[in-house]
Amino acid sequence: MKNILKTFGNFVKSHKIIVTVVLIIVILIAWYVFKNNSENTSRIEVPVVRGSISEIVSVTGNVKPLSAVDLAFELSGRVADINVAVGDKVSAGQTLASLSNADLTANLDQARANLKKAQAGVGDTADKTILDLAQAEESLVNAVKDSYTKADDAVRNKMFSLFTNPGRYQAKLAFTTNVSLADDIEKGKDAEGDILDSWYKTLQNLTNTSDLETYYNTALTNLMQIKSLLDKCAEAVNGLSPDSTFISQTQIDTWKLNISTARTNINAAIDTLTGSFDQYKTAMLSVKTSKNSTLAEEAGIEQAQASVASAEAALAKSVLESPINGVVTNIDAKLGEIAPVGKNVISIISYGDYEVESFVPEADIAKVKIGNLASTTLDAYGSGVNFETEVIKIDPAATVIDGVPTYKVTLRFTGQDDRILSGMTANLDILTDQKNNILILPNRLIVTKDDGKYVSIINPNDPSEVLSKKIVTGLRGSDGNVEIVSGLNEGDEVVTQ
Repeated sequence: MKNILKTFGNFVKSHKIIVTVVLIIVILIAWYVFKNNSENTSRIEVPVVRGSISEIVSVTGNVKPLSAVDLAFELSGRVADINVAVGDKVSAGQTLASLSNADLTANLDQARANLKKAQAGVGDTADKTILDLAQAEESLVNAVKDSYTKADDAVRNKMFSLFTNPGRYQAKLAFTTNVSLADDIEKGKDAEGDILDSWYKTLQNLTNTSDLETYYNTALTNLMQIKSLLDKCAEAVNGLSPDSTFISQTQIDTWKLNISTARTNINAAIDTLTGSFDQYKTAMLSVKTSKNSTLAEEAGIEQAQASVASAEAALAKSVLESPINGVVTNIDAKLGEIAPVGKNVISIISYGDYEVESFVPEADIAKVKIGNLASTTLDAYGSGVNFETEVIKIDPAATVIDGVPTYKVTLRFTGQDDRILSGMTANLDILTDQKNNILILPNRLIVTKDDGKYVSIINPNDPSEVLSKKIVTGLRGSDGNVEIVSGLNEGDEVVTQ
């Protein structure tokens, strides 16, 4: 190493001029390169150009059928037929299932026969209508009296079993429950006891010649009050659990049975009472209309028509028909089993018509409008397969998700596609605004100050100087560009440091 350095030193001493020139050239080259690199990195000039800007709100959602219905029978009965299976396509009006309805069919046949008889001019005579009215009056009197009997049993035999010393006023429940509920039941017990005493006295004067409508209204009012009180009792006993010290499960079961029986009897009494009253009113109408043969015949026809309509309606309640064109998604019934009223039996969703439900954050919801189109992809098919959707509904009420207010936006697929299935995850790019042939600039070049927005431009009189110029912006695109409304012209060079 010492020899090398000695040799290099001798060379420098003997070639001083050459070494000096080379050193100067190296310094000049280094300065030139540094100067250019410094200028290139110190600022970048971006021209203002014309182009298009699209404002897009991106959210996710789930595919749902445009229509979805759960069907249940309106009356209880044994399932006689199930005509479809899960996955079957069905059309509106198609029969899906039915209950055993021989009795309803017979009633309809009888009603139609009566209609033909009425239309043929063969109706009830005046004597027959008077006899019918007398029978209806007797039936209503019996219904009113039976209402009292059932009410008395429901209160003093069934409901009183819930109390300690029930014969006393202000008796207390034999168990502990919600304070407000207990107060209502305890006060109601005394009130109903008084009502039953008063009701019993008025019934001593009840005959067929009495003001039956007044007696009916009194009975119905009393039954409805007792029904409401029994509902509260049911709420109380159904919430009980056995206590090893005070209440056994056997005792709770006895209370539940008593209240359940009482409610059933009261409901039956209400049905019987209202049915008898309807017959009574119908019979009265028949008597009035029978005074004139023409009016009697017209009323008879109308009554027969109403009976036919009623029988048809009752028969229709034993049959489930599809209200929409769709596909069966669930069947919760078996042949031969008893289908209760209101229990979901068959579920159907619309076939081919789907929508997407998504939740748009508060910050973006003002941008979304009814009619906005969206490019939609489904996770099942990847980002390369697009489906077009359209905004059809925006819920006005917010839904808070993870502490953020959002608004449910519903979009409909503009075309049918067999690839779309309910429950799929959808990715939506909602096009909320678009402008074409406008001045645009990358938003990153814009500086926001207290008095507005500014950009840096080259001083036309001194290219080495950079000036700050105020501008007005418009639509901000999802690609990072922003619309220049004023302050710049096409071709202007904006500088970024």
